Amino acid sequence: MIHLAWEGLPNYNELFHYEKNLLNNYAFIKNLIMNGLQDIAIAGTCLEYGLREGELKESMSPKPQNPYALAKDTLRQFLEQLQNYNDFNMKWIRLFYMYCKGQNKKSLLSQLEHTIEKHEKVFNMSKGEQLRDYLPVEKVAEYITAITLQDKYSGIINCCSNKPVLVRDLVESYLEKSGKSIQFNLGYYPYPEYEPFAFWRSNQILKRVLQESPQKDTLSRHKQTKWNLISKPIRRK
Repeated sequence: MIHLAWEGLPNYNELFHYEKNLLNNYAFIKNLIMNGLQDIAIAGTCLEYGLREGELKESMSPKPQNPYALAKDTLRQFLEQLQNYNDFNMKWIRLFYMYCKGQNKKSLLSQLEHTIEKHEKVFNMSKGEQLRDYLPVEKVAEYITAITLQDKYSGIINCCSNKPVLVRDLVESYLEKSGKSIQFNLGYYPYPEYEPFAFWRSNQILKRVLQESPQKDTLSRHKQTKWNLISKPIRRK
């Protein structure tokens, strides 16, 4: 099973993340495991690393600084404790920054598209000097699938490019590829307080995972057998 569900994003600082979402998601996942699920991949977040800068590695101790990151990291710890009582494999996939069409309206590129569609001449943004690790959502989906289907690596795995990019460069590249243009009003927004200024992630474990990635025939077998639990009714205990 691949677990991506989480309510209330991108409101990272709201208390409902650990007052409600944490317990709801733990109860849901535990119920699946108690009813026979033996392998699960779960979406974590880069914000579990806290306000560290530079290259972030899976071996680093988490230091979450907001309710969302705290809830996610606590869910991981709850499930690690559950592994002491139930035999199941868990891959904790720490997602970084992704982009695609149809993204949340508050995301950077969605706001850019909306501004252009309104025929406005200026796009308000931060100074754009932050360093981030970006991936298109299609590549994220490919990596999540590869991580899920292999059995050699488990635990925390970064899903990332390991290629830091300036936010301003990302926006300019997006405009160039789409053949559009707009003037930037740099420095209009302050830098967010819930994330560090310059950070990206190590992808060494991911590289090893991709080398172990199964072929298409293996994917087909997984769809027919290993994942068929999803279509069965779940009995609550």
